[in-house]
Amino acid sequence: MLNTVYWFKRWFLSTNHKDVGTMYFMFSIWSGLMGTGLSIIIRMELAMPGKMLEDGQLYNLVVTA
Repeated sequence: MLNTVYWFKRWFLSTNHKDVGTMYFMFSIWSGLMGTGLSIIIRMELAMPGKMLEDGQLYNLVVTA
């Protein structure tokens, strides 16, 4: 438990420039992967409408995300 508290404080409450830079780097990788995945879903739906996402509301949700 003590190790978990230290880890949380080190990464999420840090003002150390090296830790903040590492968090920005990790977030940019995660954002890039999520954006790539969502764009692939959109392109697959536009290639064959109705095959990938059967609900129009779900398509709007993916496009908005």
